[in-house]
Amino acid sequence: MFFDIEPLGEISEHSHDSPQWGVVVEGVMELTLNKKTGLYKKGDEYYIPAKAKHSAKFPTRFRAIDFFGERLRYRPKVR
Repeated sequence: MFFDIEPLGEISEHSHDSPQWGVVVEGVMELTLNKKTGLYKKGDEYYIPAKAKHSAKFPTRFRAIDFFGERLRYRPKVR
């Protein structure tokens, strides 16, 4: 999944049934995972285990490539 997120504020705490991995392509994300906050920027990797509670803030435009353990988490967009 390719994410392109405008500086929209915060995504509230939630969890997924499968793990999530990501690599930051551009911008900054403040990721809170199990009540610990880290700052992720271009070139950084992150891993969110299955069922781990997490939230995120996007103070700048943010672009990342994410992989989900759940095969059909998102449907492909046809252009």
